[in-house]
Amino acid sequence: MEKGSLDAKQLAAVVAIQQAQLDYAHENRKPKIGFSATPYSYSDTTIPSGPGTTRTQKHTISVGSTFTQNLPNGGSVNLSVKQSSTYEGFTSSAWTQTPSVSVSVSQPLWVGETMLDTGYQAKQLEKQQLALETAQGSYQALSKTMVLQNLRLLVLRQNLLENRYLVSERASLAYDMVVRAQEDLKQGLISAQAYESRLLSYYQSVSAHQNLSYEITELEKTLALTWGDELPQGLILSQFSLESMLEQAGAEDVMLSRYLLTDTDYQKAVNELRSATLDSGFYSPSDAPQVQLSFQLSPFYTPANATSFFQSFSAMFSDSKPILSFSIGFSATDLFRRSSDLQQQSARSALYAAKAKVEQAYNNAEAEVRALQQDMQVFRMNLNLQLREYDYKQVALETERIRFGAGLSDASMLRQKELDAMQASFTALGTLRELEYLYIQMQLSGLLS
Repeated sequence: MEKGSLDAKQLAAVVAIQQAQLDYAHENRKPKIGFSATPYSYSDTTIPSGPGTTRTQKHTISVGSTFTQNLPNGGSVNLSVKQSSTYEGFTSSAWTQTPSVSVSVSQPLWVGETMLDTGYQAKQLEKQQLALETAQGSYQALSKTMVLQNLRLLVLRQNLLENRYLVSERASLAYDMVVRAQEDLKQGLISAQAYESRLLSYYQSVSAHQNLSYEITELEKTLALTWGDELPQGLILSQFSLESMLEQAGAEDVMLSRYLLTDTDYQKAVNELRSATLDSGFYSPSDAPQVQLSFQLSPFYTPANATSFFQSFSAMFSDSKPILSFSIGFSATDLFRRSSDLQQQSARSALYAAKAKVEQAYNNAEAEVRALQQDMQVFRMNLNLQLREYDYKQVALETERIRFGAGLSDASMLRQKELDAMQASFTALGTLRELEYLYIQMQLSGLLS
């Protein structure tokens, strides 16, 4: 049913985008491993040396790898490992091995509720999860609405079909009466005015039948957009328990609690409130103070002349001295943190609006539950009256049959009573279908156990 709906396709796309963003956020928590390589690099330099110059020619091969991990508090750790092999010509004709390791930590301060908010990353993920749940709720709500709309159209079609059948039968009966009245008019038994009255009644029945047929045709065109060739010929009442539905609907607090759990507007408002609450604890990373820690380690040595490639590794382990560096840095791009102030003002406004939405959604849910309960009571009362009316029509029909059998009535009067009883039954069936519609609506809303 949802496949042919443009709105459903759009919401499905939104859900897919939100799911992809959430998946990316989860993947972003995992370590990132990178690789780099310089297959060949060449340099030829000449520099002053004493009274003359020294020319140095270098051939370099290097490979490296990086390891990056985002921290739960919004910072990141980066580990970089690199290995360079250099051959120096003209002077030493020797190979040199230069491995290096560097570690850096970058940590913003006061981007969360505390200076180092260890739940910062988890809260960002929660926001993504809330956005996905909101999109999924909208899609499910649209699916439920489409089901109910199509069911409502099917109920309307069934009512129109029954009314058209009654009108058709009454038109046939009216035609028979017109034919009889025409004979009576020729014999002078009735006036021309009485004949015109019966003819007008027949024309009205025919016109009503044509109007109903047009409505049914147009309605079936609409239903065919959804059902295609699978459009059912009629509706059959399901085996639902009216008493159980009315009993559960009487517990207003339970009904309201169940309704709130599945009501899209209320759940969306609650998610927006939670998201706004999270935002109120976030500050802009763009103007947050930053602490940087860095550590580098690499060897230094001078290889002997004509050191081969493999000999250079032994020389590195035996003759090298470590070059170690460590630094601590601090930076603050805006001591007044204007971006964070603006973000906090927006978050407070959003939080206030979200609270108002939750309250409004709660009030709407209460009104919707009360409307459902009232509709059930009205339909139940109408059903009782209609069943009583049906009993009266049945008694009248049986009486007319006795009169017809005794020769005190004609076939047209008997048929009239049969149509009256049929109309009473169709009216009661229509109310039962309305109650069944409410039952399905309550089931889809999670109101019935």
